[in-house]
Amino acid sequence: MYAYFALHKFHWEPSRIANLPMREKALVIAIIRQRLEDERKEQPVNWRGHKKRYPHSICF
Repeated sequence: MYAYFALHKFHWEPSRIANLPMREKALVIAIIRQRLEDERKEQPVNWRGHKKRYPHSICF
């Protein structure tokens, strides 16, 4: 999951993360976790207090 996020959001190739020293890799993972948590909190909430869910497929 972290490599996918780094690839799409930071435009880093997977080998860049794999070759990081352990402490730097831990820092990158912590930053990604925090960013994902912030994005989750910013999602719209409907009147019932639940997060708004978007259907994966719409039936006609």
